[in-house]
Amino acid sequence: MNETQRVKQSVSNYLKNKNQNILDLFYKMPCNNCITVDGWNEKFSFFPDILLLEQNKFHFCFVLNNKNLIEKAENYIKKNNFLDNFKIFYVENNKLFKLNKKKMILKSEELKFENVEFSKKPKTFKSQEGKWEKYRELGKLGEKKLIEYFNKTKTNYIELNFNAPCDDCSEPEDWKKFNKLPDGLMKKKDKFYFFDAKAKSSRFFKINYRDFKEYSKIQKNFKTDVRIFFLIFDYNKKLKEIFQSHIKVDEINLSESWDRNKVIDLSKNLTQLY
Repeated sequence: MNETQRVKQSVSNYLKNKNQNILDLFYKMPCNNCITVDGWNEKFSFFPDILLLEQNKFHFCFVLNNKNLIEKAENYIKKNNFLDNFKIFYVENNKLFKLNKKKMILKSEELKFENVEFSKKPKTFKSQEGKWEKYRELGKLGEKKLIEYFNKTKTNYIELNFNAPCDDCSEPEDWKKFNKLPDGLMKKKDKFYFFDAKAKSSRFFKINYRDFKEYSKIQKNFKTDVRIFFLIFDYNKKLKEIFQSHIKVDEINLSESWDRNKVIDLSKNLTQLY
């Protein structure tokens, strides 16, 4: 495991042990081959590492092990002040500190660190078909167009997405090691919602059941909605329509997609936006 990831994971575990309701937002390597993660900095967006729900308020937490990044975190906070509540944690010599009014307050004398081991997985059906890169390209286009839509409608948002070399890899050793997150958080009328973009080449309003389960868990734990945005493109990859859906369904009816994943239909929960 990369050292930066070990630090962030140790703080996440510390907060969980304090019975805090948290969601990890930081990148987690899906295989042992990602040994060059320290050189990927230019490919990552800089945003909070942990989302903490405390006293019915969201707190956006940075976990840093480099003092030079504190100013960067403070600038992020100023730029995204609509998020309201921030915390900055700093780790040095296995001790955890919290930044409070420019002072470092000791929180824990010692953090416990752990390593994650991976077992080599066979190629998935996706990679055998050679379709993963094609669908990932369309997915990236959908994310881009949704952000453009948010900017036009003056929607406050932050992206939880990050770009990494593994986006172009068909053979990560363990897909389950990816932390499955929605694409971001949006704020409307003082209420936060998670959002996720789903790019489609036709009116196909289904999502993977794995996504549905993870998003339902987030929705329950953080007492807010996860909104799915379906972006429909034509054959020339021109945006035709945008639909919004939620993941509250009266009945779970599953089917199987081309890659043998179970999918769930959200077509009864649609609102057309564009």
